[in-house]
Amino acid sequence: MTGWVADTVDLVKAFFTNNPDGVYLYKDLRDDLVTTDTSNFNKRVRRHESYKLELDRMGLEEITVGNQRHRNALASKSSPLGPIEGSSYFVDV
Repeated sequence: MTGWVADTVDLVKAFFTNNPDGVYLYKDLRDDLVTTDTSNFNKRVRRHESYKLELDRMGLEEITVGNQRHRNALASKSSPLGPIEGSSYFVDV
């Protein structure tokens, strides 16, 4: 990976290393990359196959935060088979 994709992946890795359960808004990510052109960022980074593969490898997914119609942030993938937060017992099925 090179260019914007590599820079973006480095920023995403750094963010989730420090905030494993955090949510990284794309607006904040673009600010950290010092770019204001959303359309260009989406074309050059978000639609890039290497970027998508790297997100999957890191266990991240695009999510929607707030009252938005489109995915506007990154977060760790939730595990459908993991423990339920706040549970206090196990059930044997």
